[in-house]
Amino acid sequence: MNTQGLQAGKSLATGRFASGAVALAIALASAPLGQAFAQEQTSAEEAFASSRHWASQIRSYASKSLNSDEALSVAVIPLNGPGIEQYVNADTLMSPGSIMKLVTTYAAL
Repeated sequence: MNTQGLQAGKSLATGRFASGAVALAIALASAPLGQAFAQEQTSAEEAFASSRHWASQIRSYASKSLNSDEALSVAVIPLNGPGIEQYVNADTLMSPGSIMKLVTTYAAL
């Protein structure tokens, strides 16, 4: 019985060593990922700071692709955390696409 206890103790110690080695390997492998994540987050923050007021970009896109500044309406409101509320023609009345689909379907019938 004593030898079985020793063998169980050895396998337990081996299991602890193996789990410790796995934890160390994961920690070493995730270190570059942590640095890459920090760099990615910094570049995302820089991109956000450089494009804080993108409403003018939306207006230029609408005028180029839709041939009208009033063909598009956008309201952007941050839900949590810091942010800037931005509006492009948000108060303009427009007919929803679903109603227009019903009108064209009725006209086609």
